[in-house]
Amino acid sequence: MEFLLILSEDTDLVATDDDRAKLVQGTGEFAMRLVGEGRLKGGGQLRPASEGRTIRRRGGDARVLEGPFAEAKEVIAGWMLLDAASLDEAVSIASECPNADVGSVLVRQCVPQG
Repeated sequence: MEFLLILSEDTDLVATDDDRAKLVQGTGEFAMRLVGEGRLKGGGQLRPASEGRTIRRRGGDARVLEGPFAEAKEVIAGWMLLDAASLDEAVSIASECPNADVGSVLVRQCVPQG
């Protein structure tokens, strides 16, 4: 089964360039371990939330906002597509992700296509 891991970080806990470098290195090592195990099917790091755009459409009118919709301390930093036998296994694997130390890792099962 496929599971999407949504990696978030608390901007107060990842506030310096040194903090970011440590997180990127740790998450990279975690990802390479999953590649070696044949579990990682895809993933990526995201640019800062401040560079993103949020689009909301109400009554046919689209509104584009800079950055995340709500001011948040925790922002989405990246994602991984994981192969696991069950939700419990995916949660167990995700609990080892460094982002769990400085934010959170959301685990969602993907709907099979086809």
